[in-house]
Amino acid sequence: MYFRDTITSNSDWTQYEALLRNLSEFVQDCVSHALKAYRVVEQAGAGDGKYYHATAILLVRHLCEFIDGVSVLVARGCSEPCKPLLRSAFEAQIGLLYILEGDTERRALAYQVAHAHYRMKLFRKMKEDDQAGKELRKLIESDPVHGQVRIPKEDWQSGIDNMERLLARPEYEPIEQEWRRAKKAKGREPPWFELFGGPSSVRDLAHHLKKVFSYEFLYRQWSTAVHAGGCLENIAADNDGNTVVRPIRHPDGLQALVSFAASMCLELSRRLVAIYAPEQSEAFAADYVANLRQRHLEVSDRHGLIRAPWK
Repeated sequence: MYFRDTITSNSDWTQYEALLRNLSEFVQDCVSHALKAYRVVEQAGAGDGKYYHATAILLVRHLCEFIDGVSVLVARGCSEPCKPLLRSAFEAQIGLLYILEGDTERRALAYQVAHAHYRMKLFRKMKEDDQAGKELRKLIESDPVHGQVRIPKEDWQSGIDNMERLLARPEYEPIEQEWRRAKKAKGREPPWFELFGGPSSVRDLAHHLKKVFSYEFLYRQWSTAVHAGGCLENIAADNDGNTVVRPIRHPDGLQALVSFAASMCLELSRRLVAIYAPEQSEAFAADYVANLRQRHLEVSDRHGLIRAPWK
């Protein structure tokens, strides 16, 4: 059953759809605001030609793309599928806030070094003559559905060689040395933010950035949704007290998700402009006040914008 099937009044449904459109457009406008900050970073990074700016640029892009996806889901009242997207956007946000906090160039390059190692590990699994590739193929053969799938025979070694040449560049060499040292000390591949004495997990990173509430009460819940661990929470009670299963596209919690998505875009935009183009901070603040502030307050402060028949 879909949520639409529980609404008997056409006028109620029309009003509901209009509310969803307004919420979706608000999220889209917040993404547009963040994209203006994205262009600020892009222009500032082009000025000195240094590689580390790419990390900030692409983390902003990631956050914008995923929250734009949230706006699409909001337009249809899909609250639950928003959670995996917001989880990923939150990781991009705290990663970028950590980079902007200080030691920016080295932290941004650490992200790139960790990504290079991830790519090399993947390429080795694709290689037929690599031990990692042999082990992967053996595991695939035991798959009853995809056991006959064959990994394409391509020049995977060239991908590894490209990553190794990247890591040998002077600006990456000290980061690469730290990555190898941390891997040996920890007995595992370190997350990029752990290098040079940084936090050792997403939890520690969030706590370091004073994002304790967002991590403990939102991110953890979203992680449960990603891993299909909260399915039983969709057992609910209707207005008569009967036990029922929540229909698909039920909007429970959608307003709070919209509020958080907006806050991520707006907070990150302010921070980026303050770092990369402080002379534009006043103009960005004026744009927020003129186009977003009132709607942001309504979504954040007015409870019960969405009144579902039951929860």
